[in-house]
Amino acid sequence: MQKRKNNLEFIITKEGFRPDFTKERRPEFFPDQYRGMYEAVLSGSIKDSSPSLDFLKRITENFFFQLERTPSLSLERENVVVSYDMIELEEILSNAPFILGSQNLNSDWVLTLFDRYLSLFKSEISTYTSSVEAYFSSFSTRFKLPSRIFFHLLESKKPEAPFAFMATYSTVGEDGKVHHYPLKYALKEYSSSIEKLAILISSIKKAAKSSRIISSWLNSGEIFSPIYVSKEEAYAFLMDVPLFEEAGIVTRIPGWWKKRKRSSSISIESDKKGSKCSISSFRPKMVWQGVEITEEEIRDILSRTEGLYLLKGNWIEVDKNGLEKLLKEYEELEERELSLLSALKMASGVEERAYPVHIDIDDMIKTSMASDIPSSPPSSFTGTLRPYQIDGFRWLQGISRLSLGPLLADDMGLGKTVEILAYLEEFREKNRDAKVLLIVPASLLGNWGRECIKFTPDLDFTIRHGKEAKKKDFPFLTIVTYQGASTSAAIQEEKWDLVILDEAQNIKNRNTKQTKVIKALDRKQSIAMTGTPIENSLMNLWSIFDFLSPGLLGDDKSFASFTASMAEDKMDNLKRVITPFILRRLKSDKTIINDLPDKVENTLMVSLTPEQRVLYNKVVDEYEEALEKMEESGANALAITGATIMKLKMVANHPSQYLGNGEYEEKKSGKFLLLKELCTTIHENREKVLVFTQFASIIPELLKLLSTVFEENGEYIDGSTPPKKRTEIVESFQSGELPFLVISLKAGGTGLTLTEANNVIHFDRWWNPAVEDQATDRAYRIGQKNVVTVYKFVAEDTIEERISQILKEKAELAESMLGDIGGEVTSKLSPRELLSAMRYQRKL
Repeated sequence: MQKRKNNLEFIITKEGFRPDFTKERRPEFFPDQYRGMYEAVLSGSIKDSSPSLDFLKRITENFFFQLERTPSLSLERENVVVSYDMIELEEILSNAPFILGSQNLNSDWVLTLFDRYLSLFKSEISTYTSSVEAYFSSFSTRFKLPSRIFFHLLESKKPEAPFAFMATYSTVGEDGKVHHYPLKYALKEYSSSIEKLAILISSIKKAAKSSRIISSWLNSGEIFSPIYVSKEEAYAFLMDVPLFEEAGIVTRIPGWWKKRKRSSSISIESDKKGSKCSISSFRPKMVWQGVEITEEEIRDILSRTEGLYLLKGNWIEVDKNGLEKLLKEYEELEERELSLLSALKMASGVEERAYPVHIDIDDMIKTSMASDIPSSPPSSFTGTLRPYQIDGFRWLQGISRLSLGPLLADDMGLGKTVEILAYLEEFREKNRDAKVLLIVPASLLGNWGRECIKFTPDLDFTIRHGKEAKKKDFPFLTIVTYQGASTSAAIQEEKWDLVILDEAQNIKNRNTKQTKVIKALDRKQSIAMTGTPIENSLMNLWSIFDFLSPGLLGDDKSFASFTASMAEDKMDNLKRVITPFILRRLKSDKTIINDLPDKVENTLMVSLTPEQRVLYNKVVDEYEEALEKMEESGANALAITGATIMKLKMVANHPSQYLGNGEYEEKKSGKFLLLKELCTTIHENREKVLVFTQFASIIPELLKLLSTVFEENGEYIDGSTPPKKRTEIVESFQSGELPFLVISLKAGGTGLTLTEANNVIHFDRWWNPAVEDQATDRAYRIGQKNVVTVYKFVAEDTIEERISQILKEKAELAESMLGDIGGEVTSKLSPRELLSAMRYQRKL
């Protein structure tokens, strides 16, 4: 069993949240994570800390805070109706950290979660024999029920008294229901019991000890009736709100007062419309408590006394110290010569400022995209883009026109490769002499080459691998590995018009030589691609953006210091700056699902390693020599042909499977490298996968590799797995306890329902489509709620690639003739045809 990381993390889902069991499994959150969080926050028993846990604790604490300040709670109990303060919730959401599934967060998500919590409370309090206060005290003394008193402050239309105050209380009416009445009715209700009246207004008396305004109204008796108040009285009241809440009084006050602390900023807007945005076309504006304000207006307000002031029909607080700081930052900004990058850096919050700087990046991108950007790729692009891919194609152009680097982070299986190729073809149309460098993991070299041939046949490209990476002549597109880019002097000395990183998480470690060399490449423009969520680490995010737009988030030390000390209300600034440059669509998005079939199939070409190539050629040479001898003698070559095919399949899987030496080093197998790359992304997305192989002998090695990737063990099913054990494994997988299964193709091809997996990998091919489809359908069947992505590994320039081509041709023919290709294709080829397939090699 792999050792889990010792921290408690959660994943945000569309329906709520679930524990991230790859981190730490806690019994209190399984199987009911909502009750677990409800009780843990109520009792204060959680001592752990992580971004996702801290966020959920804050949300859950807010639920209890809003529940407990409902004055009718003690009277209505399980019949209570809670009105939630959406201003508070929006603030929490806007500052949500970068966590897995954060794209699901919105006000509806929070209200759904609060409904779950409220149902739990109602269920428990309905059978609780003591008071509501005793119920909360049984968990902790942290939460206190408010009194039955409300204070209301509203705006009025009287110029001389622009505000109105009223105190109310909750009581049970003659109909048995809870009602809220003005406090003066309490004088009548408790006229016969001075003690009960004293208990009711005890919270007011407590507040009056600290608040002059309440003391005055209580002593004069005005507090029992609605009264009009001056702006000076209203200001005194608003400043004392914390005292009222401490006394157990719930206050209802204007929303602008609650927002005032976080609604002041300097806004930068563009004067000009066009595809290019230069800093000379920007102008700064000041916003004070949500109201645009000029320098002259600030100086006028500063001449007044502190309190409330009506500005352009909106009430603001005259905070002289705050206004002076805002004016000073505004004047400094007007004098500075800023690049767009510098302005964005200011807006990110990385630089310490008294007030945030806001730039409407979304509007700039929309303006950029509206400026003569084509709505489809040029005719030289031979593919057909889905609607969401067209959006991605246009988005890449819009961001690039701002001379900033985009991060294409679409979910795996959505076709980032074709979006990039469409963009490159458009880029080539306008930059014929450009030089583009594409850096990819070694396991994806062949796949990129095949996709270039398929979708951009006119594009001049080369794959530089090994010694080839040292060559100095470069066509329009050069495809190279991360290692090749970091070791080739020729690549490092070239001036590139565009550098693209695929699987950009490979530069997440900012301290490695590879990362430093790649970031130092001389380039005009950058693009990064990843299917891995960037939410997992802010420092990983920094490293990718340091490649895309160097300097945007400062240097690594200042950014690390910034994030370590970042207050909860500062996350919004960072997200506001970087999210427009990230395009991440998920297969689960409704708009994407409508564009996709229920099952997306991908054939991934895998390059043989040098060790595999030597062994492969050796086995083919031996077969050819034996075949010639058998042909001369007239012997049947069927047996030796079948045995040779199996040997070649084993070599294509891993040299050690053929040699039998047990030395399964990842770097010696292209398929092992690709499996690790692919499953790392699956794990980072917290998705599940089924891996099929026809060789039971290699299952233990696949389990070792996957256990390392997923940081915990999975399971396997083969022909020797007893029925009872199979059932237990399936139940564990379906319940969320197992992240992956390795299955023998024949043993697991029927009788299993594994709809928790939305990824299927065929590590090696059976060459019988019916058998492969039957295995895939373990995940793609009734009960599957997500799009299933199927990956079929094919070793390039081998018999696997040739047979894959034949299968595709037959499938197309069968579809057009409404026939069935069935059966294993190798049984229908002669030994010489199979030898030709073994020798198959297509030059790029």
